[in-house]
Amino acid sequence: MDKIEILKRLQEEHKIIRNNITLANQRVNDLAVMSAASAIGVGMVFSSNGSLQGKPEKSQKAIDYIYDGLNRHFAFEEEYLPPLIEPAIMQGLKAEHEVIRAKLEKARSALTDIRMDSLKEEQILSWKNDIWHIMNSIYWTIERHASKEETILREMQKAMEENKTSGVF
Repeated sequence: MDKIEILKRLQEEHKIIRNNITLANQRVNDLAVMSAASAIGVGMVFSSNGSLQGKPEKSQKAIDYIYDGLNRHFAFEEEYLPPLIEPAIMQGLKAEHEVIRAKLEKARSALTDIRMDSLKEEQILSWKNDIWHIMNSIYWTIERHASKEETILREMQKAMEENKTSGVF
C-alpha cells in the first residue's frame, strides 16, 4: 500500500467511525429525551425497570462494536502513520487514542456494573444521565480527534499529490 492509499484509507475509516459514533450518540440522546419526558409525566413511563430490560446489554454491544472498530483503526494508524508523520505529532495522536480508549472503558464499566432490577426509579434516571454524559463526552472527544487527524491527513495527501513527481515524499 503506498502512502497516498494509506491516507485515503484512514480518511474513509474516519467517515465510518464518525457515522457509527453519531448513531450511538443519537440513540443515547433519544433515551435521555424519553427519560426526561417520563420524569415529568409525559407519555409512557420509560424509566421503569421492565422497560429497560436489555437496554444495558444492547448499549454494551454498541460500545463493544465501537471499541473494537476504533482499536483496529488505531492499530492501523499506529503502524502506518509513523513513517509519514512527525514523531511529536504521532505521540500526540497516540495519547488521544489512549484518552478515547479510557472513556470507552468507563462506558463499558458503567454498563456492565449496573443491575437494573435492584435500582429505584430515581437511580435509573441518574444512571441514564451518567451514561448520557459519558457517551456525549466520548462523541465529542472522537469528533475533535477525527477532525484533527483529517486535517493532518488531508494536508499530507495534498502535499504528496502535488509533489509526487518531484520525489519529495
